Amino acid sequence: MDDWGPSSERGRVVGVARLGQQLRALLARTMNPPLLHPAMSLDTTLLELAWTVAPVGVSVLVAVGDPRLAVATMAVLAAAAALASLRLPAAPSDGDGADGARRSGLALGPVLLRAALPSLALALVGGFAGGVLDTAVPPVLDASGSPASLAGVLFTGYSITSVVGGLIYGLRHWPGRIHRQAAALLAALCLVLLPAALVPSLPVIAVSIVAAGLFAAPQLTARSLTLQRDLPESAWSAGFSALYAANGAGYGLAGFAVAALLPLGAHFAFAVPLAVCIAAAVVVFLPSGTARS
Repeated sequence: MDDWGPSSERGRVVGVARLGQQLRALLARTMNPPLLHPAMSLDTTLLELAWTVAPVGVSVLVAVGDPRLAVATMAVLAAAAALASLRLPAAPSDGDGADGARRSGLALGPVLLRAALPSLALALVGGFAGGVLDTAVPPVLDASGSPASLAGVLFTGYSITSVVGGLIYGLRHWPGRIHRQAAALLAALCLVLLPAALVPSLPVIAVSIVAAGLFAAPQLTARSLTLQRDLPESAWSAGFSALYAANGAGYGLAGFAVAALLPLGAHFAFAVPLAVCIAAAVVVFLPSGTARS
């Protein structure tokens, strides 16, 4: 049986996933350059906030009312967002804009793909790190003598500090090339997670995971800015979609990696993939002729 349902349903899912990338491309096109950094940071922060609040909100609605109330609330919010989208400004054209966008379609050509490689590599590694965190923490907690169910609480703390980190990152422009910022933030996130992988202590695991969240939203923002600066405007929509796909591919690969390493120990299955992510981030951090400041 096809769990995805008919092909038309697949199209709807892909369309919804692509919508966020189109909106991000529109944001990049319509913002004044000095405001782009804080705007992209706020975009990522709001997304993180939604991921943090939405599960809690749905749980509360189901607990105090009826599951249909949660579905109805989601439908109302979706309709409100659709109505609000009618007020979105049209993307400005620079002579290459609309025609270039039509020419680029959904694909990145070889030249543009090469230009996008730094940000796509960061997305792949970043998604891998996120997948490792989600899949390795429950068995690590269990191996440390703590309930695996505490993972949900720790991930909530991670999301909250991610929102805080995103707001801080958006308050100012930071020194260094943007692709190096993205790589450094990803490496920092994994380094801060390492104690959780190495020390079988609940306080250490908790502090490590919650502190790592401070780097989560900033590295997502820096990654998006890297892509936006490495590609022409006509390729932004396709580029952000490719970024999303690379992140998802990395997340999926993490599950296989952790599962393969778990027989060697939960902490080992957490630490080794993190070390791989750190090494990959360092490689991306090194000077490259494809990245622009």
